Amino acid sequence: ARVYRVTTRSDAGAGSLRAALESSEPYWVKFDVQGTIRLSRPLRIASNKTVDGRGKAVTIVGSLRIDGTRNIILNDLRLQNPDGDAIQIRGPGGASPSDFTARDLWFH
Repeated sequence: ARVYRVTTRSDAGAGSLRAALESSEPYWVKFDVQGTIRLSRPLRIASNKTVDGRGKAVTIVGSLRIDGTRNIILNDLRLQNPDGDAIQIRGPGGASPSDFTARDLWFH
Protein backbone atom coordinates (compact mmCIF):
# COMPACT_ATOMS: atom_id res chain seq x y z
CA ALA A 1 0.00 0.00 0.00
CA ARG A 2 1.09 3.56 -0.65
CA VAL A 3 1.44 5.98 2.24
CA TYR A 4 -1.22 8.70 2.43
CA ARG A 5 -0.47 11.59 4.79
CA VAL A 6 -3.37 13.30 6.54
CA THR A 7 -2.36 16.97 6.52
CA THR A 8 -5.63 18.59 7.66
CA ARG A 9 -8.21 18.07 10.40
CA SER A 10 -10.94 19.13 7.94
CA ASP A 11 -13.71 16.62 7.30
CA ALA A 12 -13.13 16.53 3.54
CA GLY A 13 -10.86 17.69 0.77
CA ALA A 14 -7.24 17.15 -0.17
CA GLY A 15 -5.14 15.76 2.67
CA SER A 16 -8.20 14.75 4.72
CA LEU A 17 -8.87 11.44 6.44
CA ARG A 18 -12.11 11.11 4.47
CA ALA A 19 -10.27 11.48 1.15
CA ALA A 20 -7.92 8.65 2.13
CA LEU A 21 -10.47 6.21 3.54
CA GLU A 22 -13.18 6.63 0.91
CA SER A 23 -10.65 6.20 -1.92
CA SER A 24 -10.48 2.87 -3.74
CA GLU A 25 -6.65 3.01 -3.48
CA PRO A 26 -4.96 0.76 -0.88
CA TYR A 27 -3.45 3.20 1.61
CA TRP A 28 -1.38 3.13 4.76
CA VAL A 29 -2.69 6.33 6.37
CA LYS A 30 -0.34 8.34 8.60
CA PHE A 31 -0.98 11.66 10.31
CA ASP A 32 1.03 14.86 9.96
CA VAL A 33 -1.56 16.58 12.19
CA GLN A 34 -3.00 15.75 15.55
CA GLY A 35 -6.10 16.79 17.44
CA THR A 36 -9.79 16.21 16.74
CA ILE A 37 -11.27 15.36 13.36
CA ARG A 38 -15.05 15.97 13.41
CA LEU A 39 -17.02 14.05 10.80
CA SER A 40 -20.15 15.73 9.41
CA ARG A 41 -21.57 12.40 8.22
CA PRO A 42 -20.54 8.73 8.47
CA LEU A 43 -17.21 7.99 6.82
CA ARG A 44 -17.40 4.82 4.69
CA ILE A 45 -14.07 3.03 4.75
CA ALA A 46 -13.12 1.33 1.49
CA SER A 47 -11.14 -1.95 1.50
CA ASN A 48 -7.40 -2.26 2.06
CA LYS A 49 -6.72 0.55 4.52
CA THR A 50 -4.34 0.80 7.47
CA VAL A 51 -4.91 3.87 9.65
CA ASP A 52 -1.81 4.35 11.78
CA GLY A 53 -2.20 6.86 14.60
CA ARG A 54 1.02 5.89 16.40
CA GLY A 55 2.86 8.86 17.84
CA LYS A 56 -0.03 11.30 17.29
CA ALA A 57 -2.97 12.23 19.52
CA VAL A 58 -5.81 11.80 17.03
CA THR A 59 -9.49 11.76 18.04
CA ILE A 60 -12.17 11.03 15.46
CA VAL A 61 -15.64 12.27 16.43
CA GLY A 62 -18.41 10.70 14.38
CA SER A 63 -19.06 7.35 12.78
CA LEU A 64 -16.75 5.10 10.77
CA ARG A 65 -18.70 2.69 8.59
CA ILE A 66 -17.33 -0.62 7.37
CA ASP A 67 -19.87 -1.92 4.87
CA GLY A 68 -18.85 -5.08 3.05
CA THR A 69 -15.20 -4.05 3.00
CA ARG A 70 -12.12 -6.07 3.87
CA ASN A 71 -8.59 -5.68 5.16
CA ILE A 72 -9.04 -2.75 7.55
CA ILE A 73 -6.59 -1.91 10.36
CA LEU A 74 -7.25 0.93 12.83
CA ASN A 75 -4.33 1.53 15.18
CA ASP A 76 -3.81 3.98 18.08
CA LEU A 77 -6.83 6.22 17.49
CA ARG A 78 -9.42 7.61 19.88
CA LEU A 79 -12.96 7.19 18.54
CA GLN A 80 -16.03 9.01 19.88
CA ASN A 81 -19.60 9.35 18.69
CA PRO A 82 -22.08 11.07 20.99
CA ASP A 83 -24.91 10.01 18.64
CA GLY A 84 -24.28 6.24 18.57
CA ASP A 85 -21.67 3.70 17.55
CA ALA A 86 -18.25 5.00 16.60
CA ILE A 87 -17.71 1.97 14.33
CA GLN A 88 -20.55 0.45 12.32
CA ILE A 89 -19.88 -2.91 10.68
CA ARG A 90 -22.40 -3.94 8.04
CA GLY A 91 -22.73 -6.56 5.32
CA PRO A 92 -24.21 -9.98 4.69
CA GLY A 93 -22.89 -13.01 6.51
CA GLY A 94 -23.50 -16.71 6.74
CA ALA A 95 -22.55 -19.94 8.45
CA SER A 96 -18.85 -19.64 7.67
CA PRO A 97 -16.46 -16.71 8.29
CA SER A 98 -15.73 -16.62 4.55
CA ASP A 99 -19.43 -15.82 3.94
CA PHE A 100 -19.09 -12.41 5.60
CA THR A 101 -18.39 -9.51 3.25
CA ALA A 102 -17.04 -7.25 6.03
CA ARG A 103 -14.03 -9.18 7.30
CA ASP A 104 -10.32 -9.18 8.04
CA LEU A 105 -10.67 -6.29 10.49
CA TRP A 106 -8.19 -5.36 13.22
CA PHE A 107 -8.67 -2.68 15.86
CA HIS A 108 -5.90 -1.76 18.29
